[in-house]
Amino acid sequence: MNSENYSKFQSAYRKGYCTETALPRVTNDIQRAAGQGLCTALLALDISAAFDAVHHDTLLDRARTVFGIDDVALDWIRSFVTGRTQQIVVGSEKLTVFSSKSGVPQGSVLGPILFGMYVSPVGDVIVQHRVHYHQYVDDMQLYVLLRPQDWRYINLRVCMYVCMYVLSYGIVCVIHSVRAAHAMGRMGDATVCIETCV
Repeated sequence: MNSENYSKFQSAYRKGYCTETALPRVTNDIQRAAGQGLCTALLALDISAAFDAVHHDTLLDRARTVFGIDDVALDWIRSFVTGRTQQIVVGSEKLTVFSSKSGVPQGSVLGPILFGMYVSPVGDVIVQHRVHYHQYVDDMQLYVLLRPQDWRYINLRVCMYVCMYVLSYGIVCVIHSVRAAHAMGRMGDATVCIETCV
């Protein structure tokens, strides 16, 4: 996932990036804001059943138009994700086999790369609204820096835009929590207030 078309703040499945790079970036931004007397409002999002939500036609179109994959390589990706079937079995009861129009195989080497391609445009939607963000696979943190007196006026409209964007592709986005870190003076001295919005 070294293409410039991947979200630059996606820390999963990229050389030199991992949870050890994701966490310091977000906490450093929050600590720097606290050192400047600012609050940070952070919205934690999770894409439910993330790998199952990858719509094949959208993925193939994105691979072609955004990532420049065509010809044999695109045909190979198409053959990897399409033509799959599913069946629900409970005990001895089996439902009818049906064709799957979405999802990439979990546990495969290619699955995470394809998922990263699929969600890469989300970052473009977020930055249009001047919001900081970071992703780790299907988890995303959106955060804004603001003055303490402006906390009550915070407009989480960007959350609505991001959720509408992912919902337009049939992805369910779950808001885990909204957290506000309020600066107490020196850098690193911050209290955390948690409001659950599940």
